[in-house]
Amino acid sequence: MLLWVDGKPVDPEAASVPLLSSSFMFGHGVFETLRTYHGQVFRLPDHLERLFDSAMAFEIEPVFSREELESQLRNMLKEVGWKESRIKIVLIAGHMMVLVQVLEEKPDYFYQNGVKLACFEGERPLSTVKKIGDSLCFMANQQAKKQGVYDSLLVCHDQQVRECSYANLFWVKNGQLFTPQRGVLHGITRQTVMELAENCELSSITYAELLEVDEVFITQTSSGILPVVQIEGQLIGEGIPGRVTVGLMEKFRRKVWNS
Repeated sequence: MLLWVDGKPVDPEAASVPLLSSSFMFGHGVFETLRTYHGQVFRLPDHLERLFDSAMAFEIEPVFSREELESQLRNMLKEVGWKESRIKIVLIAGHMMVLVQVLEEKPDYFYQNGVKLACFEGERPLSTVKKIGDSLCFMANQQAKKQGVYDSLLVCHDQQVRECSYANLFWVKNGQLFTPQRGVLHGITRQTVMELAENCELSSITYAELLEVDEVFITQTSSGILPVVQIEGQLIGEGIPGRVTVGLMEKFRRKVWNS
């Protein structure tokens, strides 16, 4: 694990923020998570654009320009001694932190057999902004861990479902691919999948309707595409990764690994 604060290396054990700062007291800060394939950050310009958009929405003035940050990231990755990296950039008032650590790939059986989801009632405010201090998503993910499943599906008060605590949502019905139209984080992997699919409709869906679709999968930076085979113990489709999902997983694999 390597940590830089405002462009300088810092011992992770010694890093801190003032207890009375708005970032600690109110979660006034934004972040971005990135990963590498073959040692290169995947869609770096898109990630940085989203990070700076989030900072603007929270009225945070970044201490480095986009070009300076991009150059700094590339120099940091030259120093690491491992194959693939997971990167987290945090912007708070007057400071920037960059954490680079070994990427732990998800086990193969997640992709081969699919994952399970729990449900958690709630909807993220400012859904297009990746902000720190998001207690709703934290609690939703903790509930999933307690139930021994991968993540929690967020179920809004009107029973609409749009995303998981840390992942975007897709579903397939009668061969057609869908993803929620509004109220979701504009995920970089989500956008990649939409481009690969070429025919993905933006729509809405309730929790009850989602349980009746043919296929479900989720997307996130660190994991790519993960098939979902169960939600709250109910099988999705035949309870195995579906044809459309598997086809998109293969397209995604070829794109990111160039193979």
